[in-house]
Amino acid sequence: MNNILTAFIVSVCVVLTVILGYYLWTGILPGAKLIEQRPPLDSAELGDTQAKFMFFYAPWCPHCTTAKVPWASLKQLVENSGYTYGGKTVSFEDINADSNRGKAALYKIVAYPTFKIETKDKLFEMRGIPSVSNFRGFLKDALGAEKAS
Repeated sequence: MNNILTAFIVSVCVVLTVILGYYLWTGILPGAKLIEQRPPLDSAELGDTQAKFMFFYAPWCPHCTTAKVPWASLKQLVENSGYTYGGKTVSFEDINADSNRGKAALYKIVAYPTFKIETKDKLFEMRGIPSVSNFRGFLKDALGAEKAS
């Protein structure tokens, strides 16, 4: 009986460790994971000192509605402070993926909300909980150090 209980406890611990590891790896828990991707062809419009931070959303998505609050706070913070990241000026774009399906397909959007940073030669996707601190961390990880003007 004691061996069965021990085996059960070990099995539960292993399963919980695997589940926690998965969530940490995918960035579901607080913090953000940066995933580097290939940019689409239209990224040539960006200069060497520019980056575009994109928020793909759907109007019917409750998580997108929740994400709009920290997104708006970040936009205001960066635009008012003149922050640059890795020497790049960041512009922001809100993209309704329902009404702009072509752009959503170009950037391979399969879930909402999705946050991506595009530079002239790179594309990054954020995996994590939308918050101002996670967005700022994502900008730093993708582009470089934050600097106020």
